[in-house]
Amino acid sequence: KITAKSFEMDDIFGPALKILIENNSDVDLTVQARNSSVNGYMVDVSLYSDLRPATRSVSGMYILDLTDLEIESIDGIESIEFTLRIVNADNWNEIDTTAPIILEFE
Repeated sequence: KITAKSFEMDDIFGPALKILIENNSDVDLTVQARNSSVNGYMVDVSLYSDLRPATRSVSGMYILDLTDLEIESIDGIESIEFTLRIVNADNWNEIDTTAPIILEFE
């Protein structure tokens, strides 16, 4: 289960989408963000979270290189789109890749 919690500015890494990730399975999981865009433009993001079975984690999906889009702060972000890849952390077999997730901000 994955829930978007907030969107905030991290003093070191910049804009971050805070995500609550729950592993309700009986295997170790790794969750990674892929295919990300901000305001319709492809960007690099950093989200990599390892979870043991029956655990939760609040992780940050950090948006990199916003200055290339001339976005100075999170106030300039209208939408973010991404997919999540979920793999078995023990053998790297893919469990699932989500359909595109689209979040819009006002």
